[in-house]
Amino acid sequence: MVNKSSVEGSSGALRRGLQILALLHRHHPASLSIKDISSQTGLPRPTVYRLLEALINEGCATRIQQTGTFQFIGLGSRLPLQPLLNKNIEVVMSRMKNIAQRTGDSVYLVIQDGADSMCVHRELGHYPIQVNSLAVGQRQPLGIGSGGLSILAASSDEELEKIIKVNTPRFTPYNDLSAATVKQLVHNTRSRGYAIMGSYAIPGVTGVGMAVFDNGKPIAGLCVSSTTERMSVSHQRLIAKCLQEALNGLS
Repeated sequence: MVNKSSVEGSSGALRRGLQILALLHRHHPASLSIKDISSQTGLPRPTVYRLLEALINEGCATRIQQTGTFQFIGLGSRLPLQPLLNKNIEVVMSRMKNIAQRTGDSVYLVIQDGADSMCVHRELGHYPIQVNSLAVGQRQPLGIGSGGLSILAASSDEELEKIIKVNTPRFTPYNDLSAATVKQLVHNTRSRGYAIMGSYAIPGVTGVGMAVFDNGKPIAGLCVSSTTERMSVSHQRLIAKCLQEALNGLS
């Protein structure tokens, strides 16, 4: 038998959490303090703290370390894949395994969720040293990691500026990465045709990534990472070739 008071309590918490999420979304890309959220929702600060923790755990909000404020970043980590990926997921996984076999390195599929990238699948290679730079479900600010960088570089200039503005304070923990450096990395990616990013997300690790498109819009990034020592120019080019071949007929 379901406890009525328990159900009502859960639904009340859900309503209050959605109230906070809607408030953050209305002010996006600006961030709000606990005081702001409490005064605008009428909720006590301890309740706001508790609900924000749940929203952060679900990937809906983030805390800006420098200011102690909170910001909307997406609709959570339990996102369905884009139709193109859903339709071709077995093909994508098969091609990822092929890349891992040919390069010996770990291969990752990341998707965009708002201002974040999120890893949705991983294939390990056979090289003795596997860096495991991303776990399935792990999020990063879009622009961190070669997969996220490839998505960002493939975005329109308007979308690029919007995301960089939102993520600039979130880049700092990644080896003091600045907005100017991210823009230079985007320029390099567009010129080269694929993304290369090293030692920002994880020191001593370099990744090579390429965007997946659907009707001209970037919806995901396919990337390979290994130790920077292993990532010679020739190895980077091999990876880029494998990625391009994997995306042929898919994007």
